Parts: sequence; C-alpha cells; structure tokens
Amino acid sequence: MRPFPYLLLTAAILLPLAAMAETCPLTLPQDAVTVRGPAGWRGYSPSDMRLTGFGMMGGDPQSMAYLVPAKSTKTKSGGAITWTHPELWLFCTYDDSAAIQISRRLEGKTCTIRYSKKDGAITSMSADCL
Repeated sequence: MRPFPYLLLTAAILLPLAAMAETCPLTLPQDAVTVRGPAGWRGYSPSDMRLTGFGMMGGDPQSMAYLVPAKSTKTKSGGAITWTHPELWLFCTYDDSAAIQISRRLEGKTCTIRYSKKDGAITSMSADCL
C-alpha cells in the first residue's frame, strides 16, 4: 500500500478549506485611523488599537445590517458563533468602539467564528465559511 496518493488527495481536500478561513487582525496600528479635529484642534491616535469585538453583517457595511447569530456556544476560554445569510460580511471592532471597524465580504452562506479569550481579551479568532 502506497500512502503517497492518499496524502495528495487529503491535501487537495483540505487546501480549499484552509483558504476560506479569515481572521480579524488582533491589533490595528495607530496610523490606521486618521483623526481630524475641527479648526484649531489637532487629532491623533496615541496607540495601536486592540480587537475587542467581531460579528457578521448581512450586506455592505454602510447598510449597518448587523446579524443575529443562528447558534452560539461559549466556554470560559472562548467559543464558537455561527451565522447564516445569503451575503455575509465579517466585521471587526477595536478599542471597545463601534466607531472603529474594518470589514470584508466572505464567500459562503454559513460562517462560524471560533475565538479564544484570556483575561477578557481576544487572543485569537478565525471565521470559516461554507
């Protein structure tokens, strides 16, 4: 029995699945957001911003169509959340502010985000879609 063809078949099946995973950056650099103050004021961002939330929208971010999960499981150190919708956009929020978000359209109609937390901070997250 030769294992080589089985390894190629396994790799061919798993490679497309790995390509569909998407993650929010755990931090945004301080220069990712431009703060413009009114006349006479100078805006700045004093530090990098940390990931504090994520979820799915059912359309372009300007629609603000935030979706309710279809399923959610939580543990002390993380969990998994699943959404189902014809058009899914992953959004990531930073520094406990809905005003600082990035987003990306994902392929698939069902997406599950698995995440880990330590001391209340998000340490990892990954979205897998079908």
